[in-house]
Amino acid sequence: FKDCEFLVIDVNEASLVQGKALANKLGIRNIRFKLQDIRQVGKESSEGAGGPQSPFDLFVGLHACGGLSDAILERAMSQPAPASFLVCTCCFGKNKDLRSSAYSGSACANDAVLRLADCVSASSGGLSYKAMHTLNAGRLQTVRGWLGSKSAEGTATTTTMALALKAFPKEWSPKNMVLKGVVE
Repeated sequence: FKDCEFLVIDVNEASLVQGKALANKLGIRNIRFKLQDIRQVGKESSEGAGGPQSPFDLFVGLHACGGLSDAILERAMSQPAPASFLVCTCCFGKNKDLRSSAYSGSACANDAVLRLADCVSASSGGLSYKAMHTLNAGRLQTVRGWLGSKSAEGTATTTTMALALKAFPKEWSPKNMVLKGVVE
């Protein structure tokens, strides 16, 4: 991916320092690291007169705990033209302050989401998997709603996106679901 530019965003400065050191060691030059809250992505730059950040083509969230998954999806959809995304969801009860208000009134209403998150954290086996699937399917339904509302408001060109809920082997992680959205 030598023709691409990457921006790593995290609120944990130690993680960014470690990532930057690894990139330098490997000679990777097309990557920047920024201490920033996901909710600020695409808004006025925190670096002063830099203006708004350029739109992103792809959002990737690895180990995106709880509400962080929701915040990543919201940022991907809030650009003038929605971006593709891959989000590995986990730790469903964490980062509740990042959870989008878009879930109110939907099939994934906040109390239901929190109950599902507790179920995922407290149980194992079939019930846990069903709870994760239900929660993540609700997230994709919310993305469909965002795409529809942007189109109806005329705030963006009509964007079609292939949405899917994928899973990787449970041996890698018991919370093995990936939200996939590809702009077509």
